Amino acid sequence: MGHTGEDPRTSTAGHTRRRAAYSAGWIALAVNLALFGLKYWAGIVSGSLAIIADAWHTLSDSVTSLVVIAGTAVGARPADSEHPFGHERAEVIAALVIGILLAVLGFNFIAEGAEKLSEGSAAGFGTVAVVVTALSIAVKEALAQYAFHAARVSGNSSLRADGWHHRSDALSSVLILVGILVGRSLWWVDGVLALLVAALLLHAAWDVMWHSVSKLMGESPSDELLETIERISSEVTGHQANSHHVHVHTYGTVREVSFHIKLPGDMSLREGHARASRIEDRLRLEADVEATVHVEPALETSAGGHHRT
Repeated sequence: MGHTGEDPRTSTAGHTRRRAAYSAGWIALAVNLALFGLKYWAGIVSGSLAIIADAWHTLSDSVTSLVVIAGTAVGARPADSEHPFGHERAEVIAALVIGILLAVLGFNFIAEGAEKLSEGSAAGFGTVAVVVTALSIAVKEALAQYAFHAARVSGNSSLRADGWHHRSDALSSVLILVGILVGRSLWWVDGVLALLVAALLLHAAWDVMWHSVSKLMGESPSDELLETIERISSEVTGHQANSHHVHVHTYGTVREVSFHIKLPGDMSLREGHARASRIEDRLRLEADVEATVHVEPALETSAGGHHRT
């Protein structure tokens, strides 16, 4: 039946979500650039491949933060003739790009770690390596928590991916710190740590890409949404609405849902439209979805047991 109302892409809530995404992206960019310089210096001083690899991992976070910023900017563009549902799926595509970058880094670390082990060379861990690695853990986990919070506020899937990137960096630094503390005399520790960092990256890459691809391909409506649709439809129509043929389309933070309901066959077109519009309005307020309701005449049983429309 269509709907009217405030467009989530241009609403006050939409601006608030985008501000949260922008803030998280720019803060992460600045912090990651500073951490990259510090960790790279520590890796050079100690001769540690794991710390140098971790530094490049941190620099890659800067790239993904730029992807978040760019994806948010594109997603904020209003709908046009070529993209009638807006551009918010750019944020999901941005998250997919982040996942691919994580996978590339993971495979690169596997190759470098294997080379390190085959050479049989050891790193010279010292106080600088310990301090810088410990600082990196604290800062990166703080960034991860901030990104996850901003993702919840903004509904931006690329921010969630960026949060996992921060966390994978923090976890890789934890592994490096443990290796430094317990294996200063073991030549193979640095190479093994590089391989463990790679495993974390590949796991994070799979998680990020799976969620992104799932959204792009389309997901089935949740049981909660189906129950909400049936409840609201039945309350508005005054009888069992028998909502069916439910389809959900996700465009970034905007969810479009279309479905069919049954109304008495002798109800006027004007009244049927009014009830469908009330259902759409309530779903917008209570479920945060933009709904389109298709009305069908309910089958009625006559005295002879036959059905008529």
